[in-house]
Amino acid sequence: MTIHRRTMLKSSLPVLAGAIATGAVANTMTGNTEATEIQRLYSKWQDLGNRYGGAIDENNAHAERLQAQNHPDRHGLVEDHYKECVEPLCDEFMALEDKMMEIPSRDFKDLAIKGRISARSDGVIDDKFHQHIRKDADRLLGPVNI
Repeated sequence: MTIHRRTMLKSSLPVLAGAIATGAVANTMTGNTEATEIQRLYSKWQDLGNRYGGAIDENNAHAERLQAQNHPDRHGLVEDHYKECVEPLCDEFMALEDKMMEIPSRDFKDLAIKGRISARSDGVIDDKFHQHIRKDADRLLGPVNI
Protein backbone atom coordinates (compact mmCIF):
# COMPACT_ATOMS: atom_id res chain seq x y z
CA MET A 1 0.00 0.00 0.00
CA THR A 2 1.41 3.37 -1.02
CA ILE A 3 0.70 6.47 1.01
CA HIS A 4 1.18 9.65 -0.98
CA ARG A 5 2.49 12.87 0.56
CA ARG A 6 -0.80 14.70 0.03
CA THR A 7 -2.76 11.88 1.68
CA MET A 8 -0.41 11.96 4.65
CA LEU A 9 -0.70 15.73 4.97
CA LYS A 10 -4.50 15.43 5.01
CA SER A 11 -4.28 12.74 7.67
CA SER A 12 -5.00 13.50 11.29
CA LEU A 13 -1.75 11.78 12.34
CA PRO A 14 0.62 14.75 11.82
CA VAL A 15 -1.81 17.06 13.60
CA LEU A 16 -2.22 14.53 16.37
CA ALA A 17 1.54 14.11 16.83
CA GLY A 18 1.97 17.87 17.17
CA ALA A 19 -0.99 18.10 19.50
CA ILE A 20 0.35 15.40 21.77
CA ALA A 21 3.74 17.07 22.04
CA THR A 22 2.23 20.52 22.56
CA GLY A 23 -0.30 19.18 25.04
CA ALA A 24 2.31 17.45 27.14
CA VAL A 25 4.18 20.73 27.51
CA ALA A 26 1.01 22.77 28.12
CA ASN A 27 -0.35 20.42 30.79
CA THR A 28 3.01 20.34 32.56
CA MET A 29 3.30 24.14 32.53
CA THR A 30 -0.26 24.81 33.72
CA GLY A 31 -0.28 22.06 36.33
CA ASN A 32 -3.59 20.78 34.97
CA THR A 33 -4.15 17.49 36.78
CA GLU A 34 -7.96 17.22 36.84
CA ALA A 35 -9.09 14.23 34.77
CA THR A 36 -11.58 14.92 32.00
CA GLU A 37 -14.51 12.64 31.16
CA ILE A 38 -12.51 11.07 28.30
CA GLN A 39 -9.57 10.44 30.63
CA ARG A 40 -11.83 8.84 33.23
CA LEU A 41 -13.38 6.57 30.59
CA TYR A 42 -9.95 5.62 29.21
CA SER A 43 -9.17 3.26 32.10
CA LYS A 44 -12.51 1.52 31.48
CA TRP A 45 -11.59 1.32 27.77
CA GLN A 46 -8.21 -0.23 28.65
CA ASP A 47 -9.78 -2.83 30.93
CA LEU A 48 -12.52 -3.66 28.46
CA GLY A 49 -10.00 -3.83 25.62
CA ASN A 50 -7.84 -6.27 27.57
CA ARG A 51 -10.86 -8.46 28.36
CA TYR A 52 -12.00 -8.28 24.72
CA GLY A 53 -8.52 -9.23 23.48
CA GLY A 54 -8.38 -12.07 26.01
CA ALA A 55 -11.76 -13.36 24.81
CA ILE A 56 -10.50 -13.34 21.21
CA ASP A 57 -7.39 -15.27 22.28
CA GLU A 58 -9.55 -17.73 24.20
CA ASN A 59 -11.81 -18.21 21.17
CA ASN A 60 -8.78 -18.84 18.93
CA ALA A 61 -7.42 -21.39 21.42
CA HIS A 62 -10.83 -23.07 21.53
CA ALA A 63 -10.81 -23.28 17.72
CA GLU A 64 -7.29 -24.78 17.73
CA ARG A 65 -8.29 -27.42 20.29
CA LEU A 66 -11.32 -28.43 18.26
CA GLN A 67 -9.23 -28.45 15.07
CA ALA A 68 -6.63 -30.70 16.73
CA GLN A 69 -9.41 -33.07 17.77
CA ASN A 70 -10.85 -32.90 14.24
CA HIS A 71 -14.22 -32.30 15.90
CA PRO A 72 -16.99 -32.62 13.28
CA ASP A 73 -18.97 -29.66 14.69
CA ARG A 74 -15.95 -27.42 15.32
CA HIS A 75 -17.06 -24.53 13.10
CA GLY A 76 -20.47 -24.25 14.75
CA LEU A 77 -18.99 -24.64 18.22
CA VAL A 78 -16.41 -21.92 17.58
CA GLU A 79 -19.11 -19.63 16.20
CA ASP A 80 -21.32 -20.30 19.24
CA HIS A 81 -18.38 -19.62 21.58
CA TYR A 82 -17.62 -16.37 19.73
CA LYS A 83 -21.24 -15.20 19.95
CA GLU A 84 -21.38 -16.02 23.66
CA CYS A 85 -17.94 -14.85 24.84
CA VAL A 86 -16.49 -12.39 22.32
CA GLU A 87 -19.40 -10.61 20.66
CA PRO A 88 -20.88 -9.04 23.84
CA LEU A 89 -17.46 -7.60 24.75
CA CYS A 90 -16.98 -6.38 21.18
CA ASP A 91 -20.34 -4.59 21.24
CA GLU A 92 -19.59 -2.99 24.62
CA PHE A 93 -16.06 -2.01 23.53
CA MET A 94 -17.23 -0.40 20.28
CA ALA A 95 -20.05 1.46 22.06
CA LEU A 96 -17.57 2.86 24.59
CA GLU A 97 -15.25 3.96 21.76
CA ASP A 98 -18.13 5.71 20.01
CA LYS A 99 -19.13 7.43 23.25
CA MET A 100 -15.58 8.64 23.92
CA MET A 101 -15.16 9.95 20.38
CA GLU A 102 -18.42 11.93 20.60
CA ILE A 103 -17.19 13.82 23.70
CA PRO A 104 -15.29 16.98 22.68
CA SER A 105 -11.64 16.90 23.73
CA ARG A 106 -10.93 19.36 26.54
CA ASP A 107 -7.17 19.11 26.28
CA PHE A 108 -4.37 17.48 24.34
CA LYS A 109 -4.35 14.38 26.51
CA ASP A 110 -7.95 13.77 25.43
CA LEU A 111 -6.83 14.16 21.83
CA ALA A 112 -4.00 11.67 22.39
CA ILE A 113 -6.49 9.20 23.87
CA LYS A 114 -8.70 9.57 20.81
CA GLY A 115 -5.67 8.96 18.61
CA ARG A 116 -4.94 5.75 20.51
CA ILE A 117 -8.54 4.62 20.28
CA SER A 118 -8.61 5.17 16.53
CA ALA A 119 -5.34 3.29 15.89
CA ARG A 120 -6.00 -0.42 15.78
CA SER A 121 -3.39 -2.96 16.79
CA ASP A 122 -2.70 -3.63 13.10
CA GLY A 123 -1.82 0.04 12.57
CA VAL A 124 -4.97 0.91 10.63
CA ILE A 125 -6.64 4.21 11.50
CA ASP A 126 -10.40 3.79 11.85
CA ASP A 127 -11.90 6.20 9.29
CA LYS A 128 -15.10 6.71 11.26
CA PHE A 129 -13.05 8.49 13.96
CA HIS A 130 -10.95 10.67 11.65
CA GLN A 131 -13.42 13.57 11.57
CA HIS A 132 -13.75 13.62 15.38
CA ILE A 133 -9.98 13.85 15.79
CA ARG A 134 -9.59 16.50 13.11
CA LYS A 135 -12.45 18.60 14.54
CA ASP A 136 -10.94 18.48 18.04
CA ALA A 137 -7.43 19.22 16.75
CA ASP A 138 -8.71 22.20 14.76
CA ARG A 139 -10.59 23.49 17.81
CA LEU A 140 -7.57 23.09 20.11
CA LEU A 141 -4.85 24.18 17.68
CA GLY A 142 -6.68 26.31 15.13
CA PRO A 143 -8.00 25.16 11.75
CA VAL A 144 -5.77 24.42 8.77
CA ASN A 145 -7.20 24.63 5.26
CA ILE A 146 -5.63 21.44 3.89
